[in-house]
Amino acid sequence: MGYRNKDHVVLEDEYKKLSDKYFISTDDGSAGYKGLVTDLLEKELQEKSIDIVYACGPTPMIRKVMELTNKYDTKCQVSMEQRMGCGIGACLVCACKTKAENEDGWEYSHVCKDGPVFWSNEIILD
Repeated sequence: MGYRNKDHVVLEDEYKKLSDKYFISTDDGSAGYKGLVTDLLEKELQEKSIDIVYACGPTPMIRKVMELTNKYDTKCQVSMEQRMGCGIGACLVCACKTKAENEDGWEYSHVCKDGPVFWSNEIILD
């Protein structure tokens, strides 16, 4: 989990109950690792066996998490944070590219009805 500082850390005890491995990074080092959460993730992926990574956050961070989990052959699920206009897939506001077995190799999926959580190897971030 990445936070600005220790004052922004939430639900720490609850997260610890849900996972054998729970890591915190803060921008200022006031709690856990000092630095970007993606730097901490790479360090942990290099040193330890991690079964699966769950990620949500800004697209540049998601892109880096996907790159790292692919590099270290680790399963990953990402929660996409597109705006959702209608909530039923009709308006296309929340469309995101996903891999598909068609001529183009991709199609649009709707975050509102097909997600918002996707396997990282299904998502295409341009």
